[in-house]
Amino acid sequence: MTEPMRLEPLSWSALFALLLAMFAITVGYGIVLPILPFLIERLASTTDAMTLSWHTGLLTGSLPSFCSRRSGAWFRTGGGGGRPVL
Repeated sequence: MTEPMRLEPLSWSALFALLLAMFAITVGYGIVLPILPFLIERLASTTDAMTLSWHTGLLTGSLPSFCSRRSGAWFRTGGGGGRPVL
């Protein structure tokens, strides 16, 4: 029989680094998302509302799409292949 995995709690420095990364990502989204249509307008050199909304939706939806497609690989890589034996 396999030995059960022991989970160690995160150290304070690791927890702080994780929270700092999450804060930076949240602030980045909060800054970029409101101005994203204006950035696309300048980069695409168009003022067509249909094109701008399509590109904004594509860029905004790319992150959740990528995360949902790759979550299974991260699950298997992390060793979460099954329920731990108690």
